[in-house]
Amino acid sequence: MNSSLRGDGNGDFTREMGMLVGKENLGFDKRSWRYSMYVENGVTEKMFVEEGFSDNCPTDPFEASDADTMLEYIKSRKADKAA
Repeated sequence: MNSSLRGDGNGDFTREMGMLVGKENLGFDKRSWRYSMYVENGVTEKMFVEEGFSDNCPTDPFEASDADTMLEYIKSRKADKAA
């Protein structure tokens, strides 16, 4: 199996990305902060990171990293390339 298709059970990738936070206040241990990223040819072109990045953030935001935001970004890239 290709290692890039495996999960991040130990949080190693997330830690290296600088996105590992404590979520003990929500009943978890260390978890990934919510974000999405557009990667092309192995290069991160854009990241959508939720506001409030911190350990034990009192909320669990999910607005900037959602699928609709990413789809709009991809559509705008296609439009820019077509122009």
